[in-house]
Amino acid sequence: MKTKHVLDIIHEYFIDYAADLIPNNIPSVCDGMLPVHRKVIYALNEAGTTHDKPFRKMLMNSSDVMTYYIFGDGPLTTAMKNAGSNFVMYKYLDPRGSYPNKNRRDGVGASPRYIECRLTEYSEFMLQGIKRKNVPFVPNWDNSTEEPVYLPSPIPNMLINNSESIAVGFASKIPSHNLNEICDAFINYLNTGDVLSSIDLIKGVDSPLGGELIYDKDEIKKIFTTGRGSYQMLCKWHYDKKDNKIVITEIPMSTVIEEIDEKIRLAIEKGKLKEVTDVHDHSGREGLQYYIYLKKGADVETVISKLRKYTPFQSSVPIYLYMLKPDGVTPYLYNLESIINDWTMHRISCIETELTEENKDLRAKQNRMEGLLKIATDIDAAHKIIKEAKNEKEAVSGLTVKFGLNQEQAEYISTIRMVNMNKEWIAKQTKEYESVGKKIVSNEKIIVSDKKIKSIIISQLEEAKVKYGSERKTSILYDMNKAVTVDIIDDYNCTLVCTEQGYVKKLTRYTENQKVKDGDLIMTTVQTTNKSNLLVFTNKANMYTVKISSLEESVSSALGQYLPSLLNLESDEEIISYIPTTDYSGNIILCFANGKVGRVSMISYKTSLKKMTKAFNTESELIAMYVETENPYVMLDSYSSKRVVYDVKTIRVQSSRSTKGVQVMKLKGDDVINTVGWNISEEFMSYLISSAGAGKRVK
Repeated sequence: MKTKHVLDIIHEYFIDYAADLIPNNIPSVCDGMLPVHRKVIYALNEAGTTHDKPFRKMLMNSSDVMTYYIFGDGPLTTAMKNAGSNFVMYKYLDPRGSYPNKNRRDGVGASPRYIECRLTEYSEFMLQGIKRKNVPFVPNWDNSTEEPVYLPSPIPNMLINNSESIAVGFASKIPSHNLNEICDAFINYLNTGDVLSSIDLIKGVDSPLGGELIYDKDEIKKIFTTGRGSYQMLCKWHYDKKDNKIVITEIPMSTVIEEIDEKIRLAIEKGKLKEVTDVHDHSGREGLQYYIYLKKGADVETVISKLRKYTPFQSSVPIYLYMLKPDGVTPYLYNLESIINDWTMHRISCIETELTEENKDLRAKQNRMEGLLKIATDIDAAHKIIKEAKNEKEAVSGLTVKFGLNQEQAEYISTIRMVNMNKEWIAKQTKEYESVGKKIVSNEKIIVSDKKIKSIIISQLEEAKVKYGSERKTSILYDMNKAVTVDIIDDYNCTLVCTEQGYVKKLTRYTENQKVKDGDLIMTTVQTTNKSNLLVFTNKANMYTVKISSLEESVSSALGQYLPSLLNLESDEEIISYIPTTDYSGNIILCFANGKVGRVSMISYKTSLKKMTKAFNTESELIAMYVETENPYVMLDSYSSKRVVYDVKTIRVQSSRSTKGVQVMKLKGDDVINTVGWNISEEFMSYLISSAGAGKRVK
């Protein structure tokens, strides 16, 4: 029996699995649709369940789709219900009955046997020209028929309707945007080629659920140049002065009202929302109505700020522009420019194919009309040939010889009813002869001209704006003053316990017995406040600023939070010092292995960045760094048992973080500093000198 290594088996089968799974779970850049929704739209169109036809039960419609869908009716009907839910900006299915309500966690809708649906006009517009097979087709799962690889989609649906999916190693999450803005951005790029001005036309997410968007021009630019980022959305609310309550009427698309309710109640329980007396969900036929009752005299803006901080009242809406390229199999992280370019090439191909197929039909029609014009010169002779022929083959042959017809013309004429073979009928059938010829020439000119094809693409985008364009449902918040959170950080005394391996505990009640990980030791224990910052220095000469308020409150029996993970430290980067500060006053003392000591103003380390590089000089190893105290003496011990006690106040304060320091201890050979002590008083200094093997006091 042959044996295989497990890794070889995984490699062999996983690649095939991934190659099959990715195209079935990532939307295409051509139509922005997941395969299941594409199959639904195509199948219902083929079955004639269009927007102008009566509604049909979803269960009946799903049976039509099963011709193209292999994964069962459960996931299929779920996808169909979602296609008609209130979470889709431009619904693919026209719903009738109880469909999912994405405002709520339990809004799953009724069973498919109770609800009805049909295609929307928007979905039919996505199919424009598909009868001429203007997109590639492939066999369905059982080879009984064919289905399109993607839809023609004259609309850039990939950014207009939201989609969310996960495949092997890829996650695509694309929220909906305003149709007018997206179409304008595409038209602008097609006319000018300037992608930055096109990005400026897009104001951000436009959720079918409404809400408010905090407009961030830089973030929008980042999203559409890199393909990833996030929007910040707020609940839409108003203050009811009569009942002293805040009323939430719309929520961000990334949350549900139950989650907001749970977080508000938890914040009330923990004493973080002391201004709130009660909450009630009064949602019903009139839509979302969530009431937050306030105490008398409560400041509304402060409550809103706390809601943003402690609940999903403000939520992040991530965006990852992963889509399949037009080949239908290759996943790619798109930006706006590459989306427009690939979609435009798709549309050019669709239009060229459509015009080519139209010309085939027009030429066939033109050919038939030419045959009619030929027999119009002697209709009686044509009658006689057909009448006296023994069979169709003889009639076709006779017409070909008598009138110089080709095979197609003769076969067509032989099938005409004798009662119709008269001058009036022939004149009626051939009246479009000249216009058909002009149309063929016109189509051929368009096919060879990218400029003319692009003008068609632009006209279709303009048509989409007229037919389906609408005002934004998500209002834009340009006033950043309203978006900035009021300072609601509670200030209180706390103790930080910091270990050598990078664990930090924020304690409001400190005890001597502190749990640490096996092999770890406590590096420092400091008294500070919740509004202070913690400066974390590493052996890579980096400094990280951590807001102490962002650290979780802990207990003595816990290990605390692991800073290397929170700060994304490199694998060989180690923390060497923790320094808390409230106002960046005072000085930092740096002690180096070469016997030098530096004195740097704390203000030099104040920054708005989370990470500061080149935080100290790296010519010699940094042995210790600490905040200067009232007791000015520092003790340096070397490996050769020498000791120096030095008054650091005699060192000039530097503003440069790259200072090398002043030589405090002169070292010989390979001797270096191995121990540093600080916060040494005048009284204790004499004892340190006398207890050393060889030591001196330096002033």
